[in-house]
Amino acid sequence: MRYSTKEMTFAKGTSFLFAVILLIICSSCGGGGVKGKVKDTMEIVYRMPVTTNDAPWKMMNGIYAVGMRYVILDAVSQERLQAASYIAGNGIPGLVREDEEGGFFSAKAGDMEGERHRDEFVSIFAEAGADASLSLLSGKGQMVGINTFIRRSMRMLDVERLRKNKEPVAGPDGNELGWTLMLMAYSHMLKSSWMNVKGNIISSEDIMQVALERPISWGSYNGLMENYGIAVALREYKKNLLKEEFAKFKAASKRNEDINIVKPTIDSLELQGVWGQAQERVNRVIDTLEQNRNKQGIFTAEWYKGPKTGEPAEEVLYTGLAMDFLTVALPDDELEAGWVRKAFDELAYIIRNNRYQLYEYNDALTKAAHALRAYYDRTTGNEPIRDRDVLIEKENDQSPCCG
Repeated sequence: MRYSTKEMTFAKGTSFLFAVILLIICSSCGGGGVKGKVKDTMEIVYRMPVTTNDAPWKMMNGIYAVGMRYVILDAVSQERLQAASYIAGNGIPGLVREDEEGGFFSAKAGDMEGERHRDEFVSIFAEAGADASLSLLSGKGQMVGINTFIRRSMRMLDVERLRKNKEPVAGPDGNELGWTLMLMAYSHMLKSSWMNVKGNIISSEDIMQVALERPISWGSYNGLMENYGIAVALREYKKNLLKEEFAKFKAASKRNEDINIVKPTIDSLELQGVWGQAQERVNRVIDTLEQNRNKQGIFTAEWYKGPKTGEPAEEVLYTGLAMDFLTVALPDDELEAGWVRKAFDELAYIIRNNRYQLYEYNDALTKAAHALRAYYDRTTGNEPIRDRDVLIEKENDQSPCCG
């Protein structure tokens, strides 16, 4: 499905981010090549105006693109506010809620649209590097820890229900799994099993299997968010598996000093079961994207059908989503391939040449910004905030989820 009118709503106000962020970016603005253009373009994206009059999903999109320091503007006082703090402090009545299972984000906050996809907001907090101590003020006046949002999310998953409806269902109670797989990955739950509210034992592999049963174009933004979640989960699983295999390698090396033992690498890992299937899925999406580039090297809503051209907002949105996927799915050497570099170069070019028109399209700019930042981080060696293992604390409790 194409992006909706609500997903492409005009962002009111004239907010700017912290000057320090712009100074960091602009201190080395300019420069040649794709990397220089990407870095310059990030300043344009970071200037996208969002105020307290805007829907909360726009604020969360900003956090997704920039991180926990993303700033919005108070529509009345013109004061700059940290979006995460504004949301956590119940700045949007009705958004943060709680029940006996824990905290959750509502689909509606007054007359504003809230969370649009299952586990979207809590996953954004996780990926942006939210600390495990983060608490949010609910409408009941209670501070609700971010961990309870994650626990509730896992408890509410129902494999049978997820499989039952073959069509995508949006909303916090929908059946999309891209954000859920991201949440599991960043919450260190890829080898976990737990009991859901119906008393059934399910696992992260069960959820991955459901996602893999769906076509590559299934879900929001024509499947690219679902595929991104699969790729993120696979990457984190492989990183953890490599650590385990390397520990075995070191132990074996000490025991057999005279034997030539091959050091494990990310490419030498043998993936079993659902994880092998996930790698096949990721490879298929990579091949599809490479084959279906248009003459400019970018993508539209029909990325899975063949090369197409579209309006700037559509090209920015879908190219941003596609490149976000590739920054996770590709190894370092392939991320520098000519077709990948060309796509990022063209994405940066379209944004720079349509900056004011694109401010009307929050989803397009923020998804593109996320991809540009991820690409810049990986190709320059910057430490991405998305890799910080700071969200989940080890808790000594007996709850059925989510060890």
